[in-house]
Amino acid sequence: MADLMILATIALLLLLVSGLPIFLVFLTVNVAIVLFQIGPSGYGMFVNSMLNTATTQALATIPLFILMGEIIFRAGAVERLFNSIQLVVGFVPGRQNVVTMMLAAVLSALSGASMAVAAMLGRTVLPTLLNQGYPRKISAGTILAGASLAPIVPPSVLVIILGTLAEESIAKLLVAGILPGLFLALIFTGFIIFRSRGFDQHTDIDQGDTSPFKDTMPLLFLIALVLGAILTGIATPTEAASVGVLGSLCVARLYKNLNVDLLVESIFESAKLGCMIILIMICAKFFSQLLAMSGIAGGLQSLLAMFSDSPYLLLFVVMIVPFLLCMLIDQIALLLIIVPLYKSLMDLMPVEPLVFWFLLLVNITVGGITPPFGYTLFALKGATNLISMQDIYRSVLPFVMIYFFFCILLVLNPWIVTLIPSLL
Repeated sequence: MADLMILATIALLLLLVSGLPIFLVFLTVNVAIVLFQIGPSGYGMFVNSMLNTATTQALATIPLFILMGEIIFRAGAVERLFNSIQLVVGFVPGRQNVVTMMLAAVLSALSGASMAVAAMLGRTVLPTLLNQGYPRKISAGTILAGASLAPIVPPSVLVIILGTLAEESIAKLLVAGILPGLFLALIFTGFIIFRSRGFDQHTDIDQGDTSPFKDTMPLLFLIALVLGAILTGIATPTEAASVGVLGSLCVARLYKNLNVDLLVESIFESAKLGCMIILIMICAKFFSQLLAMSGIAGGLQSLLAMFSDSPYLLLFVVMIVPFLLCMLIDQIALLLIIVPLYKSLMDLMPVEPLVFWFLLLVNITVGGITPPFGYTLFALKGATNLISMQDIYRSVLPFVMIYFFFCILLVLNPWIVTLIPSLL
């Protein structure tokens, strides 16, 4: 069965790169494996696995967090946040890019989807930056770096999927991203200010009716409410997501944008995206079970045992693989393939499981903004024709290097990841 699973894995990767729907790829490969290895009688096992996965309570968190983000976005939060943050930041070199980074960090916390944040800022903020004369490379790089925080800072759909697959505490994985996310946002902001030296264009801000406190406090309170419920143990991630949905409705009401159209559009989009993700999970979970049955995981552990005398070299090897593959394969699909294999390597790692899985998340995240095939790069390009693909590639390379050194920092200082989860 091991030989069949190796061939099936290769076929799976090729089909994923081809651009076919992810759930259809997993479903096709699963059906073929069961047919050739077990026979028609194995389809009953397939159906039972699908039912068990679909009824996993933790997966209910995914559409709830997506719905929270959809309501916030459609309530007109982006323009309010952008204007408010400008007033708070004041005058610094490259002020608008600093504002964009802060805005991206907040939107990342609200959406958890890097491609959505990149596309949104590409449509709404990038034209403003370019019209005011800001360099294309710095502006595009700022948007991509800020959007890349989405899978790291809570709440994150990728973290929920990762925690479910790795059988780790979803609550701890969620809050583990708070400190690293803040550190990365500060490092990115410092780099942007450094790169913007000499570009001291001071433009007056038309304050109008903008009130930083009035416009930002509802959103910041909502984020604090959701994370606080998880941190204090008052609510599970699923319950906190439900509170977040109710809170987002209150925010939309405060912004005077709550109406039937907003609710219908938000529910429809979140249901569509949530169902797609859960359908992918259903099909991919069975594939991971077939991998476990084949003995490939044990073979991989034996193969990598040669690095047992150099555990940090082993860690580098297992982290570089998802980094490279994520430039070709969707982040969710890659998690579904690689996490079941990596679970068998925990005893060989020089870091504790929580740090290991968080490093994996960071590597998958940075792979999404790495040229030439990072998905988030294409999301930004698809949102605007004001910047070329070559400029997008060049703009993001410094931030990829910052991520590389940040991963080394996390390995040497694991407390950055474990401090807040240890309080739960």
